[in-house]
Amino acid sequence: MSRSTDFIEFITSQPNGVQFLDPHSPEGKQFTDYLLTPTRMGKTGIVAGLICYDDVGSDFVKDALNDATFIVVNIYQRNLIGFACVRYYQDSPSEPTYYYIELICNYKPAPYELRSLQDLEDQRLGANAMITEIENKARIAGCEYVKLKAIEKVISYYARLGYMFPGVNTLEKLEEAKDLIQELRKAQVKATNEGMDPETDPAANKIYEEIAKKYYPGYFSEAFQQSLTQTDPELRVKEAVAKIKVDGIPMIKYLDEPPLPQPDLVEMSRPTFGGKRKTKKRRYKSKSKRNKRKSKARKQRKGKSKKSRKSKK
Repeated sequence: MSRSTDFIEFITSQPNGVQFLDPHSPEGKQFTDYLLTPTRMGKTGIVAGLICYDDVGSDFVKDALNDATFIVVNIYQRNLIGFACVRYYQDSPSEPTYYYIELICNYKPAPYELRSLQDLEDQRLGANAMITEIENKARIAGCEYVKLKAIEKVISYYARLGYMFPGVNTLEKLEEAKDLIQELRKAQVKATNEGMDPETDPAANKIYEEIAKKYYPGYFSEAFQQSLTQTDPELRVKEAVAKIKVDGIPMIKYLDEPPLPQPDLVEMSRPTFGGKRKTKKRRYKSKSKRNKRKSKARKQRKGKSKKSRKSKK
C-alpha cells in the first residue's frame, strides 16, 4: 500500500474538526511523508499547491514539518483543508514557556454559489479555529504567550485575533501600531479593488517599510545590515524590506489578556495593558437625591411667592 493511500485512509476516517498529531506517531509520520511527497502539482504537492497557495517555499514547509513539536490538522468532510506546525519552547534564561506557530495554512472554501446545501449546513472550521485550539493547548501547557511571524497580507488578520508586534507595551505605542496596520490594510484593499497586487503597490509598500523599521527585531543590527548587498540607501531599504517580507513580521499574543471583540475589516481591536486610560467621568445622582432637591426648590419658590403676596398687601 502506498504512502498516499495510507494517508487518505487515515484522513477519511477522521471526524470534522481540528486535531493534534504527534509528528513521531504513525499518523504523524504518514501525514508528514504524504505532504512532502513530490507530485505533478509541484515539489511540495498539496502543501504549496492547494492549501498554502504557493505562499511558502518547499524547503520552509519541509523544515517546519520536521521541526514541529506537534502538527495541527483541520479536517472537513473527510478532506484535509488545513494544517499548522507548532513548536513548544520551555523556560530559558531569555524567554518564558511559549508556543511558536511556525507555519499555518488553510484551504479557502468554494464561493457561496458553488457550495451545496449540505456544505452550507455543515460546520466548516477555518484558520481561526486552529489558532484558538493552539492557544487553548498553550494555556494548558502553562505558556505565557503564543508567537508567530505574519507575512504582509495577514498582519491585519492576526491583529484582529489579538496578536501585536513585540515591544508594543503601552497604549501610546499600541495606538501608533494600530494606526499603521489600519493604513496598511486600507492600502491593500484599495490596491485589490483597483486590480493591483497589494504586495507591489507603492502605497502599501511605503507603509510596510515603516512597520518593518519599527517592529522587525534587529532591523538596525550590524549582522542584518551586513547581510545587505546594496550600497545606495534607498535600494538598501528596499532590499531589507524584501528580506523581511519573506521572513515575516513577528507578532505575539499574551494568553492572560481577556478576549478581544471582533472588529470590522479595517477597525482593529485594542489589547488590555497596565495603567488607566484617562476619561471624563460623568456623575449620576440617585433619584432620591434629585427628588429631594426638587421638593426643596418647590418649597423655596412657595416661600418667595408668600413673601411677595404679603408685601403687596
